[in-house]
Amino acid sequence: MKKTCFVIATVFVLALAFGCVAWASDAPQAGTSTVGQSGYGVAGQVYNTGAPQTTILFVIGQKSYTVDGNVYNIDAAPFIENGRTLVPVRYLGDAIGATTNWDGTSNTVTLTMGNTVVALVIGANDITVNGQTSPLDVAPVIKDGRTYLPARSVAEAFGYTVSWDQATQTVTLMQE
Repeated sequence: MKKTCFVIATVFVLALAFGCVAWASDAPQAGTSTVGQSGYGVAGQVYNTGAPQTTILFVIGQKSYTVDGNVYNIDAAPFIENGRTLVPVRYLGDAIGATTNWDGTSNTVTLTMGNTVVALVIGANDITVNGQTSPLDVAPVIKDGRTYLPARSVAEAFGYTVSWDQATQTVTLMQE
C-alpha cells in the first residue's frame, strides 16, 4: 500500500510539473511585451521588444510593415513630408526592438533600447540621442491621432543602415 501511494504521488508530482511547464510556455517570453488596450495593438497580442531584427521594410501608403519576411498589419501608413519618410512611432519602435514612451505634457516621444535613448518633440526640428541634440530636416508630427517620426533619423540613432527605393516607395532598415 505504501509503495502504491508513493507511485501515485510521484506520478501526480511529475504530471503537475509537466503541466506547469506547459502553462509557463504559454506566457510571454523574456524580451516581449503583451499589448493590452493601449490602442496600439490587439489585446493580448505579443510584440517583440527584445533584440532588434535584421531587415525591416516600410512602404509608403501601406498599412503593414515587414520584419525579416514577416508581415505585420498596422493602423496607420507611412507617408512622405518634405522629402522624408515618416512612420508611426509605435510600429517603428516595435520593429527595431525599442521601448516607446509618450509624454503628453511635453509632447515628447522617447525610444529606448539598451544604452541608447532617443527623444523627439512634436513640431521641433531636432533629435536628442543620449543627451546630444542634432537638427532634423522634418519635425515629428501627429496625424489622425498617431505620432509619426522621421524613419532615417530614428533608425540610424539605433545603429541601423537606412536605404530608400524610389521605384517601390520602400524604406529599408538593416541592422549593422
